[in-house]
Order: sequence, then structure tokens, then C-alpha cells
Amino acid sequence: MEQNAIPVPETRSDAIQLLAIGQATSRQIEQSFGTTGAFPTTAADSESLLALASLQEDKISGKKILIVRGEGGRETLKQQLEQRGATVQYLELYRRVSPQFDPQNPNPLPSLLQNNGIDIVTITSGQALEYLTELAEDKQVQLKALSLLAPSQRIVDIAKRSGFEKLIQSRGARDMDIVDALIQWQQSGSTL
Repeated sequence: MEQNAIPVPETRSDAIQLLAIGQATSRQIEQSFGTTGAFPTTAADSESLLALASLQEDKISGKKILIVRGEGGRETLKQQLEQRGATVQYLELYRRVSPQFDPQNPNPLPSLLQNNGIDIVTITSGQALEYLTELAEDKQVQLKALSLLAPSQRIVDIAKRSGFEKLIQSRGARDMDIVDALIQWQQSGSTL
């Protein structure tokens, strides 16, 4: 066995089952473990993952589930799985942080906003929207005047509460969903 390789579990009905939030994560699971991770095809979010047949109460009641995630993520998945009778633990492997700038590496966002260097912004999480708004510094009015593309109604609602008005919702957070929404926006200029 290759050094640092992770052993692949046997394929049995009671073997470890791997699920992914989306296709890219599923591919990474396959590369790392040699088995595919099931993922929702409708959208890349907790709600779509919870709709999978393998996560219904009759399949997971009494099971132990490990959620690998970033520090401080949403609690929806864990709460719903526990309501369905599973025991859930987290393994937090990364931390989302806002970029740090200094005089040698200045924050480009305020200048881009002042010079009308942005037509549309895409955002994929509420936390990223929070960081983006902070990075706008004294140009938040200009930022909030731009069209903002978000992958879910939840993030659209967060953006509305933050003062954004020109909102576009893609079908989901997958790359093609975002690209399709950008093409539609570019062709029609429509927002919510």
C-alpha cells in the first residue's frame, strides 16, 4: 500500500457510505477512497442532500454519521439527521476567513467599485457575502447597487436583508447552474 494511503472499506451492506454535497466533492471522494460518493443531482446544498433516499429516517435511524465540513457551517444537516434518529458528529477540516490585505497587497475591491469595474457579483454562501460587504469598506453603497447572483433562496434572503436589491437566483451552486444564470442575466439583464 502506498504510504499515506487511506484504506478503502469493504463493500458490504453495512459498510461505510460516503455522500457528497455535489459532483466535485464526489469526484474527490472517488480519487481519495476509490469509491463514489452519492450526491444530489438537483442542487448542491444541505436541503438537496437531505432529500436523498439514503438519508431518510427508515435508512438512518440508529446510525452514526460523520459530517466533514468547514468550521462554523450551517446546522441544518445535523439537526435534520438527528431528528431522523441518527447520531451525528462533526469533523471540521477547514476555516473560512476573509482575505487580509496590507499596503504591499492592497484590497482591490473599493477601487473596482469606485471605478465601475464590476457588473455583477456571484456569491455562494452567507458568510462569503458578509466578508464581501466588509471588504467593500466605504464603497458598500456601490456594492449593493450591483446585480448579485446567489445559488439559493436562503442566500437571496440574506442579501435582501443586507440591502442588496438587484438579485438573481441560479438553480443551485454547481458551476453550470451559475454559468447558466450568468448567461441568462447577460442576455436579458433580468433580476428578481
